[in-house]
Amino acid sequence: MTTKLDLALLRRYEPIIRFTQGEQFFPMDAEIHIRASSLWVQRPGQEATCLVESGDLDPDRLGQPLTDEFGAVHFLKLTDPLHPREM
Repeated sequence: MTTKLDLALLRRYEPIIRFTQGEQFFPMDAEIHIRASSLWVQRPGQEATCLVESGDLDPDRLGQPLTDEFGAVHFLKLTDPLHPREM
């Protein structure tokens, strides 16, 4: 293929990204996202508990196996919900 054809092919299938007013989440580097997030666990019948605070998490630590009770769900939390006055 020629450079012109390559460029035309890339243009035809390039992603189009649209955001809404008030959007909070944009494409970003995964490592930056992980380092800015906190790691939480939700165990059955209990409130969610923070395991690793924001700023203390990195990709290597996130990649380590987590053992917990059956039904526990581990998740990253990047932001806290907005207060209704902030919406």
